[in-house]
Amino acid sequence: MAYLTNCTFFLFCILLLVQPAITQSIRRTCEGTNLRIRMFSSAEGNDVMLHERYRGCTHIEGNLEIVNIHSIAKDIEPSSYSYDYSIDGSDYQVKDVDLSFLNSIEEVSGYVLIQNVYRNVISLDNLRLIRGQNTLDGDALVVITTHPHHLEGLRELHLSSLQEISQGGVRIEGNNHLCFVDTIMWEDIQPGLRPVLENNNAHCSENCDESCSGGCWSSEADKCQTLTLTICDDSCDHRCRGPSPSECCHVECAGGCTTERSNGCLSCRNFENGDNCVTSCPPKMIYNPNTFLTEVNPDFKYEYRGQCLDACPDPLLGEGEQCVAQCSSGSREENGECIPCDGVCPKDCMGLGLNEHLTGDHIDDERFTNCTRIDGSILINDLSFSGDAFSGIAPLHDDHLTVFRTVREITGYLVLRLTTPSFNLFNFTFFENLEEIGGEQEFLLNGKLYVFVLHMTGLQIADFRSLRSVKGDIYEEDTCFHTLDMFRELLEDPETHEVRENAPKTECGSDTCHEQCTSIGCWGPMAAQCFSCENSKLEDGTCVPPCNPEEFYIVSSETSSSQTCGRCHEECEGGCTGPSNTHCNSCRNYQLGPYCVSECSENEFASEDSMCVMCPDFCRNGCTGTEHRIGQGGCDKCDFILLDHEGSFMRCMDAGESCDRHHASRRIPAEANSIYASSTVCQQCHHECKGGCSQGGDAGSCSSCRRHISNGQCVHRCSSSEYSDSAKVCHACDSSCTECNNGTASDCTKCQDMEVNLGDSKKRCVSKCPSEFPLTIQSYTCVDKCPEKYFQTGDNICKPCHPECKGSCQDETSKGCFSCEHVTLDDSCVAECPSTYENTNGVCARREQTGGRSPTSPVKVIVLILILFLLVVLIIAITFFAWRIKHGNYRSIPNEVRLQDISRIEGNDNEIGNNGIA
Repeated sequence: MAYLTNCTFFLFCILLLVQPAITQSIRRTCEGTNLRIRMFSSAEGNDVMLHERYRGCTHIEGNLEIVNIHSIAKDIEPSSYSYDYSIDGSDYQVKDVDLSFLNSIEEVSGYVLIQNVYRNVISLDNLRLIRGQNTLDGDALVVITTHPHHLEGLRELHLSSLQEISQGGVRIEGNNHLCFVDTIMWEDIQPGLRPVLENNNAHCSENCDESCSGGCWSSEADKCQTLTLTICDDSCDHRCRGPSPSECCHVECAGGCTTERSNGCLSCRNFENGDNCVTSCPPKMIYNPNTFLTEVNPDFKYEYRGQCLDACPDPLLGEGEQCVAQCSSGSREENGECIPCDGVCPKDCMGLGLNEHLTGDHIDDERFTNCTRIDGSILINDLSFSGDAFSGIAPLHDDHLTVFRTVREITGYLVLRLTTPSFNLFNFTFFENLEEIGGEQEFLLNGKLYVFVLHMTGLQIADFRSLRSVKGDIYEEDTCFHTLDMFRELLEDPETHEVRENAPKTECGSDTCHEQCTSIGCWGPMAAQCFSCENSKLEDGTCVPPCNPEEFYIVSSETSSSQTCGRCHEECEGGCTGPSNTHCNSCRNYQLGPYCVSECSENEFASEDSMCVMCPDFCRNGCTGTEHRIGQGGCDKCDFILLDHEGSFMRCMDAGESCDRHHASRRIPAEANSIYASSTVCQQCHHECKGGCSQGGDAGSCSSCRRHISNGQCVHRCSSSEYSDSAKVCHACDSSCTECNNGTASDCTKCQDMEVNLGDSKKRCVSKCPSEFPLTIQSYTCVDKCPEKYFQTGDNICKPCHPECKGSCQDETSKGCFSCEHVTLDDSCVAECPSTYENTNGVCARREQTGGRSPTSPVKVIVLILILFLLVVLIIAITFFAWRIKHGNYRSIPNEVRLQDISRIEGNDNEIGNNGIA
């Protein structure tokens, strides 16, 4: 027996261990309750009822109300689950009621109420989502009055998996022993949530486990609150599983996630479709771009309680895309689905008995509402409109008769016989859709049986435009517009049945049939009331002139002169060949494949020739072209966007294209003020990254660096105030350095204040010059003595000598040099002697002081020779011209002398000159 007990306990422990995996994989939805807060008179059996209702349930549709479970009683049998209390001399037993079955619950669609439950701990450790679709006075979680007087009550409320309350507040009050609820970060459970936490235990001695990053529900390490909202990166749409941009939950997740994909959600925000969370279930009809038709979606699923189902659970019916308890008006049930009726749904109704006349009572009890087939007969006579006050029979009114507009068939007879004109029935059109009178019953009139009797005194119009078959004799009297030939056409067997007209028309006036009617007669004066048409007719039976080819097409030609005209589709222009928008000769607005449409759909754009072109699959919310960009000629939005490392737009990515290792993806929140909102961007890694990155454009998120790393950032080179080690890691120079080649104060190459040269390009930085290096050079270098070409001032500063000084000097002037770099002029060092001086052993001396002539420059000699030569030439030229003028070789030339004469004179002058020389 002990062995059996041990085995049983061992199996029970195994079941407890595997239970979370089972409840995660098997969904069981149970109906909640709606008790709300109330005072309960008895708690007996409440725990048993809870167990029967919620055992094994994972999802509660409605409210989870755990109320009125009293564990305190007198005279109960002691057990291992009880302990003793003594109050005012009375002994009590406290029984620890087992509520562990509640741990299977994962979601509640309504609110959670815990009231008057007297136990130390209430555990709902797997409850992760309270949707709050129903609230209790605005609250989705209410815990009140969980302690009895003088006894311990609720000390801990275990909700360690609760990550979201979608809507509704929190009220926890009047629980004098309850701890830890004030440690919870409620804003992580719902943004902006301000819970009401009043009159709970203000003297809790225990704290959260040190491993908890937020609040906790108990001091145990496994009862920490899991944060999934307040720790998220700004790029996350809602929740996350960590602070990194790559740890965002999918936008359709609720209550946290395990991966960033839609199949990694712990719960779904809208609908669960298999393993994925989706905004809506697959619709019943989808557009097929290949056929340009809206077709039945093979993946269609019904929406039911947050799930996408292939079929509605019994006894529900599928209507549209929902599961309903009964079909709506205008639909009928067929194979578990609600099918839209073609017009009024078929409905058989029981007719009147033989010779029973219609009364107002028949109409008031809705006996004939929405009937399409009357199994029996209808008799309307004078008694119908008179009623019987003595017998309590309500009279019939003419507006009652509109109920018969849906009737298409009467299996018995139809008798309309009013001999009193005072009922003011002049226009009787209530049976205008009646197609057949079956004649299974016949009405006796004047010794003869009839199936259809039409005798209504004072009646002007009796419209039976749809009537095509009467299986029996017809009696017609005192009606306008009708002819015997019309009624004969209605007889199913003219050989055996007849039409009897008892009297001629007496009060029809001058009304005639419409001009488009044939001479056989009509049911009234309108074109829609012709018995047959003279020319053509529309499909609703209205007679019209011959079909206008711009508006109609010919459906059929019954005779050479009678045609049925079908109206062209409203999107056709210039005529058509059939009724649909595929039969148009041309389109009024746009063309989509073979179809004329009023506008292109959201996923299409209109080309220049008014053709609807499908947007590329990389576009979202429409497009104006096929280019891989956002804006005119491209997409309105893109699902996936490629950005460069600076965040500038590059292109929309093709569907199925993913980020390579040189890019990082992140989702832009839907509420972001950006054209990229609700899109996933794939951004290039920073150009200094090597081997990928976790965040595009961020030099601090590189997997490794291409060159150097400084303060966690990949850089092209270390800054001037840093040095690089052998691993190309940049380290800060010593604080005394502005530049360095290593990390100590002796490795500075440039100092913050003063520096002491140590040789080998090393410097030691100091705030002021030390005693061993008391002198300052170039305002920041400390030296023990001034170097060559510097002199020491009275304030221990080494200043540079004059540039013409050689060696040292006594001041900065050219006269302060101890020796000169070039020559000395009047006790000053200069670069060269003036022109009137000559260099004599490094000293500039005036030329007369040496007794010699100053040497003449070769350039000056050449210039003087040229000037003398030009003077000689000028004198010779002047002398020559003066001689010629004196000897008369020049004379005036008359105005009339021509150019050739001048040339001739010049030639003669030359001869004279030559002769003179000779």
